[in-house]
Amino acid sequence: MVSSSLRTCLLALALWGGAAVHAQTAQALNRLSDDLCGCIEHVDVKASDAKLDASVRRCLEDAVVYHPATVNALIRREKGDGTNAFHLGRSLGTLLDRDCPAFQVVKARLQQIQTTGSLKKGRT
Repeated sequence: MVSSSLRTCLLALALWGGAAVHAQTAQALNRLSDDLCGCIEHVDVKASDAKLDASVRRCLEDAVVYHPATVNALIRREKGDGTNAFHLGRSLGTLLDRDCPAFQVVKARLQQIQTTGSLKKGRT
């Protein structure tokens, strides 16, 4: 049987470990957000639809390539129906909406060209 002091020590260690993991996750999410927003800031919203599409796609692909663990964590925390790509897109869009002022201009331009099928699977 585990003594009361040992149980308390184990509980404290588990809570501290959980807090450390949460802090690491928050830092990783901040790095992803900063990198993604930095890329979005360099997107030329006056470029042709195809170039805009390619630029945004490159930013998103780079986020997946350079931050795979964080991207995986974003996908895992999403609930509901939809593909992993859908959940990731929703998570990254929310992150950009919240933390990246430059995204608002890019988002408005993407909404203008949305009916052409831009950023949809099979268009590359």
